[in-house]
Amino acid sequence: MKRSLAPFALFLCVVVAVPVFAGNPNRCGTKALTQAEESAMELEMRGNSGRTLPLAVIPIWFHVINIGPGFENGDVPDKMIRDQVAAMNETFAGERGGANTGFQFTLAGIDRTTNTDWYFMGYNSQAENRAKSALRRGDAGTLNVYTTFGGGFLFVSLYLA
Repeated sequence: MKRSLAPFALFLCVVVAVPVFAGNPNRCGTKALTQAEESAMELEMRGNSGRTLPLAVIPIWFHVINIGPGFENGDVPDKMIRDQVAAMNETFAGERGGANTGFQFTLAGIDRTTNTDWYFMGYNSQAENRAKSALRRGDAGTLNVYTTFGGGFLFVSLYLA
């Protein structure tokens, strides 16, 4: 009986890779701050605390493109969309860490379209162009989000400032 070397090879890869990546604090490309840089940054942030930012309210239209009823067919529920807008507002307000950016989002509307071609549209494709041309709402200050199967991306948005 012949044994596979795959489990041993996987074990060897893990044994070699884990110390290399885990021991490297700069593996994500962000350099560690020196003590002086960290102190200067803390001082600068303290000077900005309590400052109120001008509020920029950005309306959002969600265009749910699906291939039929049900979440498994891309029909994203309204509650999930409202929860996403709430999460964006909390994040941009600094409530989930980070700073208050002064941006707030308001749900302008949700529309639903059943279209197989658009649901499977690829980036920069004719289907994407047709979908965005047909569905886009608002002016240049409106964020339009298109939920699709993906075509290599999580969702497509269009914001023209």
